[in-house]
Amino acid sequence: MTLYVVLKRHYPNFEELLNSIADHRKRHTYEVAEILSAGLLMFVLKRGSRNQTDQLAGTTFEKNYLKFFGMRLPIMDTVHDFLEQLDVGELENIREVLVRKLMDRKLFDKWKFEGYYNLSFDGTGVYCFDDEPFEGCPYKETKNGIKWYVSVLEAKLVFSNGFSLSLGSEWIKNQNGKLDKQDFEQAAFKRLAVKIKAVFPRLLIVVTADGLYCNEPIFKLIREYGWKYIFTFKDDCLKPLWRTIEKGTPVSNEQIIKKDSSGKWLMENTDHLNDLSYRSEKIDFVEYRQYYQDEEPLKRHVHLTNLKVTSDNVMEISEQGRMRMKIENEGFNTQKNHGYALSHKYARKSFSAMQNYYLPMQLAHLINQLVEKLKRFKEGLDES
Repeated sequence: MTLYVVLKRHYPNFEELLNSIADHRKRHTYEVAEILSAGLLMFVLKRGSRNQTDQLAGTTFEKNYLKFFGMRLPIMDTVHDFLEQLDVGELENIREVLVRKLMDRKLFDKWKFEGYYNLSFDGTGVYCFDDEPFEGCPYKETKNGIKWYVSVLEAKLVFSNGFSLSLGSEWIKNQNGKLDKQDFEQAAFKRLAVKIKAVFPRLLIVVTADGLYCNEPIFKLIREYGWKYIFTFKDDCLKPLWRTIEKGTPVSNEQIIKKDSSGKWLMENTDHLNDLSYRSEKIDFVEYRQYYQDEEPLKRHVHLTNLKVTSDNVMEISEQGRMRMKIENEGFNTQKNHGYALSHKYARKSFSAMQNYYLPMQLAHLINQLVEKLKRFKEGLDES
Protein backbone atom coordinates (compact mmCIF):
# COMPACT_ATOMS: atom_id res chain seq x y z
CA MET A 1 0.00 0.00 0.00
CA THR A 2 1.78 3.13 -1.30
CA LEU A 3 -0.15 5.37 1.09
CA TYR A 4 1.24 3.42 4.02
CA VAL A 5 4.80 3.72 2.68
CA VAL A 6 4.47 7.50 2.14
CA LEU A 7 3.08 8.17 5.61
CA LYS A 8 5.71 6.02 7.29
CA ARG A 9 8.49 7.67 5.30
CA HIS A 10 7.45 11.31 5.77
CA TYR A 11 5.27 11.20 8.87
CA PRO A 12 6.13 8.16 11.03
CA ASN A 13 4.26 9.68 14.01
CA PHE A 14 1.15 10.59 12.02
CA GLU A 15 -1.32 8.82 14.33
CA GLU A 16 0.29 10.39 17.38
CA LEU A 17 0.09 13.81 15.73
CA LEU A 18 -3.65 13.46 15.09
CA ASN A 19 -4.24 12.18 18.62
CA SER A 20 -2.52 15.31 19.98
CA ILE A 21 -5.62 17.31 18.98
CA ALA A 22 -7.75 18.17 21.99
CA ASP A 23 -10.77 15.89 22.30
CA HIS A 24 -13.88 18.00 22.97
CA ARG A 25 -16.20 14.99 23.33
CA LYS A 26 -17.56 13.89 26.69
CA ARG A 27 -17.79 10.25 25.65
CA HIS A 28 -16.17 8.50 22.74
CA THR A 29 -15.84 5.14 21.04
CA TYR A 30 -13.15 6.10 18.55
CA GLU A 31 -9.80 7.80 19.05
CA VAL A 32 -9.37 11.28 17.58
CA ALA A 33 -6.85 9.87 15.09
CA GLU A 34 -9.40 7.29 13.88
CA ILE A 35 -12.01 9.97 13.27
CA LEU A 36 -9.71 12.42 11.50
CA SER A 37 -8.06 9.66 9.46
CA ALA A 38 -11.50 8.59 8.22
CA GLY A 39 -12.15 12.18 7.14
CA LEU A 40 -8.79 12.28 5.37
CA LEU A 41 -9.45 8.97 3.64
CA MET A 42 -12.63 10.34 2.09
CA PHE A 43 -10.43 12.78 0.16
CA VAL A 44 -7.33 10.61 -0.27
CA LEU A 45 -9.48 7.93 -1.91
CA LYS A 46 -11.58 10.56 -3.73
CA ARG A 47 -14.85 9.06 -2.57
CA GLY A 48 -16.68 12.32 -3.29
CA SER A 49 -19.22 12.17 -0.46
CA ARG A 50 -19.78 10.94 3.07
CA ASN A 51 -22.21 8.30 1.81
CA GLN A 52 -19.69 6.87 -0.64
CA THR A 53 -17.11 6.72 2.13
CA ASP A 54 -19.47 4.77 4.39
CA GLN A 55 -19.68 2.11 1.66
CA LEU A 56 -16.13 1.06 2.53
CA ALA A 57 -17.52 -0.58 5.68
CA GLY A 58 -17.22 -4.37 5.59
CA THR A 59 -14.97 -4.38 2.51
CA THR A 60 -11.48 -5.78 2.00
CA PHE A 61 -10.19 -2.23 2.18
CA GLU A 62 -11.47 -1.81 5.73
CA LYS A 63 -9.75 -5.05 6.78
CA ASN A 64 -6.48 -4.03 5.15
CA TYR A 65 -6.74 -0.54 6.63
CA LEU A 66 -7.02 -2.03 10.12
CA LYS A 67 -4.13 -4.40 9.38
CA PHE A 68 -1.75 -1.71 8.07
CA PHE A 69 -2.69 1.29 10.19
CA GLY A 70 -4.23 -0.34 13.27
CA MET A 71 -7.24 1.97 13.08
CA ARG A 72 -10.96 1.39 12.72
CA LEU A 73 -13.24 3.21 10.28
CA PRO A 74 -16.07 5.12 11.98
CA ILE A 75 -19.15 6.06 10.00
CA MET A 76 -19.03 9.53 8.51
CA ASP A 77 -21.86 10.85 10.71
CA THR A 78 -19.47 10.33 13.63
CA VAL A 79 -16.77 12.21 11.73
CA HIS A 80 -19.21 15.00 10.90
CA ASP A 81 -20.29 15.43 14.53
CA PHE A 82 -16.64 15.73 15.56
CA LEU A 83 -15.78 18.26 12.83
CA GLU A 84 -18.75 20.47 13.71
CA GLN A 85 -17.31 21.08 17.19
CA LEU A 86 -13.58 21.03 16.36
CA ASP A 87 -11.64 24.30 16.62
CA VAL A 88 -10.48 25.16 13.08
CA GLY A 89 -7.05 26.12 14.40
CA GLU A 90 -6.35 22.50 15.32
CA LEU A 91 -6.29 21.33 11.70
CA GLU A 92 -4.41 24.45 10.63
CA ASN A 93 -1.70 23.43 13.11
CA ILE A 94 -1.61 19.92 11.62
CA ARG A 95 -1.11 21.42 8.14
CA GLU A 96 1.75 23.56 9.44
CA VAL A 97 3.47 20.51 10.95
CA LEU A 98 3.11 18.41 7.78
CA VAL A 99 4.45 21.13 5.48
CA ARG A 100 7.24 22.12 7.85
CA LYS A 101 8.48 18.52 8.05
CA LEU A 102 8.85 18.45 4.27
CA MET A 103 10.69 21.78 4.34
CA ASP A 104 13.00 20.59 7.10
CA ARG A 105 13.90 17.59 4.96
CA LYS A 106 14.70 20.01 2.09
CA LEU A 107 12.31 18.12 -0.15
CA PHE A 108 11.60 21.21 -2.26
CA ASP A 109 14.98 22.94 -2.24
CA LYS A 110 15.90 22.18 -5.84
CA TRP A 111 12.69 23.85 -7.05
CA LYS A 112 13.11 27.10 -5.11
CA PHE A 113 13.96 30.31 -6.95
CA GLU A 114 17.07 32.11 -5.69
CA GLY A 115 16.37 30.55 -2.29
CA TYR A 116 12.71 31.70 -2.25
CA TYR A 117 9.56 29.61 -2.08
CA ASN A 118 6.98 30.60 -4.70
CA LEU A 119 3.81 31.20 -2.68
CA SER A 120 0.81 31.80 -4.91
CA PHE A 121 -2.34 33.52 -3.63
CA ASP A 122 -5.77 33.22 -5.21
CA GLY A 123 -9.40 33.07 -4.18
CA THR A 124 -12.06 30.61 -5.23
CA GLY A 125 -15.72 29.97 -4.60
CA VAL A 126 -16.39 26.82 -2.61
CA TYR A 127 -20.18 26.73 -2.16
CA CYS A 128 -23.23 28.55 -3.47
CA PHE A 129 -26.54 28.52 -1.58
CA ASP A 130 -30.09 29.61 -2.37
CA ASP A 131 -30.72 30.24 1.35
CA GLU A 132 -28.39 31.83 3.87
CA PRO A 133 -26.36 28.88 5.25
CA PHE A 134 -25.06 30.74 8.29
CA GLU A 135 -25.34 34.25 9.68
CA GLY A 136 -23.10 36.75 7.92
CA CYS A 137 -22.44 34.71 4.79
CA PRO A 138 -21.53 37.07 1.87
CA TYR A 139 -24.16 37.32 -0.86
CA LYS A 140 -24.82 38.62 -4.35
CA GLU A 141 -28.06 39.94 -5.76
CA THR A 142 -28.84 38.43 -9.17
CA LYS A 143 -31.79 38.65 -11.54
CA ASN A 144 -32.95 35.34 -10.08
CA GLY A 145 -32.74 36.53 -6.49
CA ILE A 146 -30.09 36.47 -3.79
CA LYS A 147 -27.31 33.87 -3.78
CA TRP A 148 -25.03 33.24 -0.80
CA TYR A 149 -21.38 32.37 -1.44
CA VAL A 150 -18.76 30.66 0.69
CA SER A 151 -15.32 31.53 -0.70
CA VAL A 152 -11.74 31.11 0.44
CA LEU A 153 -8.40 32.74 -0.27
CA GLU A 154 -5.65 30.16 -0.59
CA ALA A 155 -1.88 30.47 -0.32
CA LYS A 156 -0.21 27.51 -2.01
CA LEU A 157 3.43 26.65 -2.47
CA VAL A 158 3.83 25.98 -6.20
CA PHE A 159 6.77 24.28 -7.86
CA SER A 160 7.85 23.55 -11.40
CA ASN A 161 7.51 19.80 -10.77
CA GLY A 162 3.74 20.29 -10.50
CA PHE A 163 3.36 20.32 -6.71
CA SER A 164 0.74 22.72 -5.34
CA LEU A 165 0.62 22.55 -1.53
CA SER A 166 -1.66 24.51 0.77
CA LEU A 167 0.27 26.68 3.24
CA GLY A 168 -2.60 28.86 4.46
CA SER A 169 -6.31 29.54 4.01
CA GLU A 170 -8.42 32.57 4.85
CA TRP A 171 -12.17 32.59 4.45
CA ILE A 172 -13.85 35.53 2.76
CA LYS A 173 -15.78 37.40 5.43
CA ASN A 174 -18.86 39.55 5.25
CA GLN A 175 -18.03 43.21 4.75
CA ASN A 176 -21.27 45.18 4.60
CA GLY A 177 -23.04 42.15 3.21
CA LYS A 178 -22.56 42.09 -0.54
CA LEU A 179 -19.72 40.11 -2.07
CA ASP A 180 -17.15 42.28 -3.84
CA LYS A 181 -14.29 40.05 -5.03
CA GLN A 182 -11.65 42.78 -5.13
CA ASP A 183 -12.44 44.32 -1.75
CA PHE A 184 -12.97 40.99 -0.02
CA GLU A 185 -9.94 39.20 -1.48
CA GLN A 186 -7.53 42.03 -0.72
CA ALA A 187 -8.75 42.23 2.87
CA ALA A 188 -8.40 38.44 3.19
CA PHE A 189 -4.87 38.65 1.77
CA LYS A 190 -3.80 41.02 4.54
CA ARG A 191 -5.24 38.72 7.22
CA LEU A 192 -3.66 35.64 5.67
CA ALA A 193 -0.27 37.32 5.23
CA VAL A 194 -0.26 38.17 8.95
CA LYS A 195 -0.96 34.51 9.84
CA ILE A 196 1.72 33.12 7.51
CA LYS A 197 4.34 35.60 8.74
CA ALA A 198 3.54 34.64 12.35
CA VAL A 199 3.83 30.91 11.68
CA PHE A 200 6.79 31.05 9.26
CA PRO A 201 8.62 34.24 10.32
CA ARG A 202 11.92 33.45 8.56
CA LEU A 203 10.58 31.75 5.45
CA LEU A 204 11.91 33.31 2.24
CA ILE A 205 8.82 33.93 0.11
CA VAL A 206 8.15 35.34 -3.32
CA VAL A 207 4.42 36.04 -3.59
CA THR A 208 2.85 35.39 -7.00
CA ALA A 209 -0.68 36.51 -7.77
CA ASP A 210 -2.88 38.12 -10.40
CA GLY A 211 -3.32 41.83 -11.12
CA LEU A 212 -5.80 42.24 -8.28
CA TYR A 213 -2.85 42.66 -5.91
CA CYS A 214 -1.11 45.47 -7.80
CA ASN A 215 -1.67 48.30 -5.33
CA GLU A 216 0.48 50.32 -2.95
CA PRO A 217 -0.83 48.90 0.38
CA ILE A 218 -0.01 45.33 -0.67
CA PHE A 219 3.36 46.34 -2.16
CA LYS A 220 4.17 48.00 1.17
CA LEU A 221 3.00 45.08 3.33
CA ILE A 222 5.15 42.63 1.36
CA ARG A 223 8.17 44.92 1.58
CA GLU A 224 7.75 45.31 5.35
CA TYR A 225 7.59 41.51 5.74
CA GLY A 226 10.85 41.09 3.83
CA TRP A 227 9.07 39.10 1.10
CA LYS A 228 9.31 39.46 -2.67
CA TYR A 229 6.51 39.52 -5.21
CA ILE A 230 5.86 38.90 -8.90
CA PHE A 231 2.38 40.14 -9.84
CA THR A 232 0.57 39.95 -13.15
CA PHE A 233 0.33 43.50 -14.53
CA LYS A 234 -2.71 44.28 -16.66
CA ASP A 235 -2.82 46.95 -19.34
CA ASP A 236 -5.57 48.93 -17.60
CA CYS A 237 -3.95 48.83 -14.14
CA LEU A 238 -1.92 51.63 -12.47
CA LYS A 239 -2.07 53.94 -15.48
CA PRO A 240 0.53 56.43 -14.14
CA LEU A 241 3.02 53.58 -13.92
CA TRP A 242 2.18 52.46 -17.46
CA ARG A 243 2.91 55.97 -18.72
CA THR A 244 6.34 55.82 -17.06
CA ILE A 245 6.98 52.41 -18.63
CA GLU A 246 6.00 53.63 -22.11
CA LYS A 247 8.54 56.48 -21.83
CA GLY A 248 11.33 54.13 -20.73
CA THR A 249 13.97 52.32 -22.78
CA PRO A 250 13.74 48.64 -21.85
CA VAL A 251 16.56 46.11 -21.91
CA SER A 252 15.58 43.50 -24.51
CA ASN A 253 16.58 39.88 -24.80
CA GLU A 254 15.55 37.65 -27.71
CA GLN A 255 16.18 34.01 -28.49
CA ILE A 256 15.01 31.31 -30.88
CA ILE A 257 13.02 28.45 -29.40
CA LYS A 258 12.68 26.19 -32.45
CA LYS A 259 11.93 25.97 -36.15
CA ASP A 260 8.56 24.45 -37.01
CA SER A 261 7.68 22.09 -39.87
CA SER A 262 6.80 24.99 -42.19
CA GLY A 263 10.20 26.58 -41.69
CA LYS A 264 9.05 29.43 -39.43
CA TRP A 265 11.13 30.34 -36.39
CA LEU A 266 9.39 30.39 -33.02
CA MET A 267 10.92 33.21 -30.98
CA GLU A 268 10.69 34.55 -27.46
CA ASN A 269 11.56 37.99 -26.22
CA THR A 270 11.76 39.75 -22.86
CA ASP A 271 11.85 43.46 -22.07
CA HIS A 272 12.61 44.75 -18.60
CA LEU A 273 12.95 48.07 -16.80
CA ASN A 274 14.49 48.64 -13.37
CA ASP A 275 13.78 50.96 -10.46
CA LEU A 276 10.46 52.40 -11.62
CA SER A 277 8.89 54.76 -9.09
CA TYR A 278 5.30 54.25 -8.02
CA ARG A 279 4.41 56.39 -5.02
CA SER A 280 6.62 55.09 -2.20
CA GLU A 281 7.72 51.97 -4.07
CA LYS A 282 10.56 50.99 -6.39
CA ILE A 283 9.41 48.37 -8.88
CA ASP A 284 10.92 46.40 -11.77
CA PHE A 285 8.93 45.62 -14.91
CA VAL A 286 9.06 42.46 -17.07
CA GLU A 287 7.28 41.68 -20.33
CA TYR A 288 7.56 38.30 -22.05
CA ARG A 289 6.37 37.51 -25.57
CA GLN A 290 6.40 34.33 -27.62
CA TYR A 291 5.77 34.68 -31.33
CA TYR A 292 6.59 33.63 -34.86
CA GLN A 293 8.84 36.13 -36.61
CA ASP A 294 6.89 39.09 -38.06
CA GLU A 295 3.60 37.87 -36.51
CA GLU A 296 1.48 38.92 -33.56
CA PRO A 297 2.48 37.38 -30.19
CA LEU A 298 1.11 33.93 -29.38
CA LYS A 299 1.75 34.55 -25.69
CA ARG A 300 2.27 37.76 -23.73
CA HIS A 301 2.86 37.96 -20.00
CA VAL A 302 3.57 41.16 -18.09
CA HIS A 303 4.70 41.34 -14.45
CA LEU A 304 5.71 43.77 -11.75
CA THR A 305 8.26 42.66 -9.16
CA ASN A 306 10.44 43.94 -6.35
CA LEU A 307 13.12 41.42 -7.31
CA LYS A 308 16.13 42.89 -9.06
CA VAL A 309 15.67 41.95 -12.73
CA THR A 310 18.74 41.39 -14.91
CA SER A 311 19.34 39.92 -18.34
CA ASP A 312 20.51 36.76 -16.56
CA ASN A 313 17.38 36.15 -14.48
CA VAL A 314 14.62 37.90 -16.45
CA MET A 315 13.41 34.71 -18.12
CA GLU A 316 13.23 32.79 -14.87
CA ILE A 317 11.45 35.65 -13.10
CA SER A 318 8.84 35.61 -15.87
CA GLU A 319 8.51 31.83 -15.51
CA GLN A 320 8.07 32.15 -11.75
CA GLY A 321 5.36 34.76 -12.27
CA ARG A 322 3.51 32.49 -14.68
CA MET A 323 3.66 29.65 -12.18
CA ARG A 324 0.83 31.32 -10.26
CA MET A 325 -1.46 29.51 -12.72
CA LYS A 326 -0.62 26.30 -10.88
CA ILE A 327 -2.80 27.36 -7.95
CA GLU A 328 -5.73 27.42 -10.38
CA ASN A 329 -4.82 24.32 -12.40
CA GLU A 330 -2.95 21.90 -10.11
CA GLY A 331 -4.74 23.44 -7.11
CA PHE A 332 -8.39 24.49 -7.47
CA ASN A 333 -9.13 22.69 -10.73
CA THR A 334 -7.74 19.40 -9.38
CA GLN A 335 -9.76 19.70 -6.21
CA LYS A 336 -12.96 20.67 -8.00
CA ASN A 337 -12.89 18.35 -11.01
CA HIS A 338 -10.57 15.43 -10.29
CA GLY A 339 -12.08 13.49 -7.44
CA TYR A 340 -11.86 15.73 -4.38
CA ALA A 341 -15.29 17.30 -5.02
CA LEU A 342 -14.33 20.68 -3.56
CA SER A 343 -17.75 22.16 -4.35
CA HIS A 344 -19.69 19.26 -2.82
CA LYS A 345 -21.58 20.41 0.29
CA TYR A 346 -20.08 18.15 2.93
CA ALA A 347 -21.72 20.48 5.47
CA ARG A 348 -24.69 22.79 4.82
CA LYS A 349 -25.28 24.85 7.96
CA SER A 350 -22.19 24.78 10.12
CA PHE A 351 -19.43 27.15 8.95
CA SER A 352 -16.98 25.44 11.31
CA ALA A 353 -17.72 22.08 9.72
CA MET A 354 -17.31 23.57 6.22
CA GLN A 355 -13.83 24.78 7.16
CA ASN A 356 -12.99 21.50 8.87
CA TYR A 357 -13.84 19.53 5.72
CA TYR A 358 -11.85 21.90 3.56
CA LEU A 359 -8.66 21.51 5.60
CA PRO A 360 -8.51 17.66 5.47
CA MET A 361 -8.98 18.01 1.71
CA GLN A 362 -5.83 20.14 1.60
CA LEU A 363 -3.94 17.59 3.70
CA ALA A 364 -5.18 14.73 1.51
CA HIS A 365 -4.09 16.59 -1.62
CA LEU A 366 -0.62 17.04 -0.10
CA ILE A 367 -0.40 13.33 0.77
CA ASN A 368 -1.64 12.25 -2.65
CA GLN A 369 1.01 14.36 -4.37
CA LEU A 370 3.67 12.58 -2.31
CA VAL A 371 2.08 9.26 -3.26
CA GLU A 372 2.16 10.17 -6.95
CA LYS A 373 5.80 11.21 -6.66
CA LEU A 374 6.69 7.83 -5.14
CA LYS A 375 4.72 5.98 -7.84
CA ARG A 376 6.53 7.84 -10.61
CA PHE A 377 9.86 7.05 -8.95
CA LYS A 378 9.02 3.35 -8.75
CA GLU A 379 7.82 3.28 -12.35
CA GLY A 380 11.12 4.87 -13.39
CA LEU A 381 13.02 2.12 -11.58
CA ASP A 382 10.89 -0.56 -13.25
CA GLU A 383 11.62 0.88 -16.71
CA SER A 384 15.38 1.18 -16.18
